[in-house]
Amino acid sequence: MAAKRLPVASRRARRSTHGALAIACCYACCLLAGRSAPKAFLQVEAPRRIALAQLLATAVTGGSAQAATGEPAIDMYFGQGSFWRVQSDFTALETKVLGRSGTAVTSISGYAGGQPVNNQLVCYHNLEFPRRDYSILGHAEAVEVASIPADKIGTFAKAFLDAVPVPAAESDSDRRGEQGDGDQGGGRGPEFRAILGLPGGSESPYFKDILDANGGRLKLAVGKGSDPSTAGTDVVWIYDSAKFPFYQAELYHQFHDQDASKKSPERYKALKGALLRRGRLQPVSCPESEITESGAVDEVEDSMNFGGSGSDPFEPILGFGKPDAPTPPNMNRVQKNFLES
Repeated sequence: MAAKRLPVASRRARRSTHGALAIACCYACCLLAGRSAPKAFLQVEAPRRIALAQLLATAVTGGSAQAATGEPAIDMYFGQGSFWRVQSDFTALETKVLGRSGTAVTSISGYAGGQPVNNQLVCYHNLEFPRRDYSILGHAEAVEVASIPADKIGTFAKAFLDAVPVPAAESDSDRRGEQGDGDQGGGRGPEFRAILGLPGGSESPYFKDILDANGGRLKLAVGKGSDPSTAGTDVVWIYDSAKFPFYQAELYHQFHDQDASKKSPERYKALKGALLRRGRLQPVSCPESEITESGAVDEVEDSMNFGGSGSDPFEPILGFGKPDAPTPPNMNRVQKNFLES
């Protein structure tokens, strides 16, 4: 029995649909191959052209647009010296390289490279929970940048490594990046060491991009946690961020003046509130106060922080008892005793 033929109108509609899909596929391929327009136009419109090609490919195949982009984005952290300065630098880099501004900015200050504490919080120097002090736990000040595209990892790594000062000679111990900046601290200890963290660390498939960005200038050493100071050396510690995660710092450290002599514009400081509302920043349980050089507690007014009172909920996890009458610790001595115990 002969198969029933579709009406002429139906056959034409089907051919029209198939033709449209074929044209869309061909157009998407041409866009990605760079043959759809004069070269000067492609250079200017490249992001728009690729996005359109991905949209067409998704519509035609029913697949994911993410698959068309290739490599995924990753989170990385960077540290050398004061995180006040590093956060300002990476906020500017995000804007320049990735076109991020306002709530799209992801650079936040925190601590990394120390011993993991079961994904709990780590605090700045304080009197209330002194055993959660980041320096005692072996962390360094750092800034995390989220969702760095794979093809920009080398760009971010190079900008960071270019800013790490290298001593001119063995006797040159002036490591500006570890001096601490202004009122934020004048130490040269391990909490100001040069660090870079990414998923997988030196075993990451993206580590080659970091090696290329370094160009053999600095010694990239595998971090084991609570690593020593890099002052007066050309060492940068490389961490696997899955093993040595990043911990967000207190809100009063976010989008701060770079130092006492270099004030940041108000639009920069306003990013703290914007990222808090978006959820990129979170209130933490650490006190919003810091210990001054004299040992006095300098209260920091920050109405957006809701923690830092009551008993320390992490004492059982860390295995420490809270002193009845805590005194401002000598951080170098406490860290030495802690590591030797």
